[in-house]
Amino acid sequence: MESSSTLHDVAGSITAGILTTLVGHPLDTIKVYQQTQPHLSKASSLHVAKILARDNVFGLFRGIGPPMASQIVKNTALFSVFYHVKAALTVNAVDDNAIGSNRSEKNFISMNENTTAMCAGLLSGFAAACVSTPTDWVKIQAQLQQSSSAR
Repeated sequence: MESSSTLHDVAGSITAGILTTLVGHPLDTIKVYQQTQPHLSKASSLHVAKILARDNVFGLFRGIGPPMASQIVKNTALFSVFYHVKAALTVNAVDDNAIGSNRSEKNFISMNENTTAMCAGLLSGFAAACVSTPTDWVKIQAQLQQSSSAR
């Protein structure tokens, strides 16, 4: 059962990484054009038209591989840590004072569902930030180098 839920976490992470990158990367490309070409108009539609005229629709998706891989890794950390922390906080422990079939289960840590989800979300967000911060820094450095060489 554990491997099945881990497999679902990874499948969900891959799907979420692909979809968020497919939607967000073209917008990021337009943003980079606006930031690196300040002498042009700030109107997004002009930048989109320039990209489409030069590279077709594929120009909006140029360089999509590394951000997609980063999103998949980040989402894997996010989903996996969330699931495992939530499971660890809601694990049931056997009451050692009960005998035989009268053993009752009690919550190991007494938290309501919202508090458990909040703690799991906090820790999974931290894990995702630890993964995404270095990759975002590298991406920004590459974008800054490209913009300085384009001037």
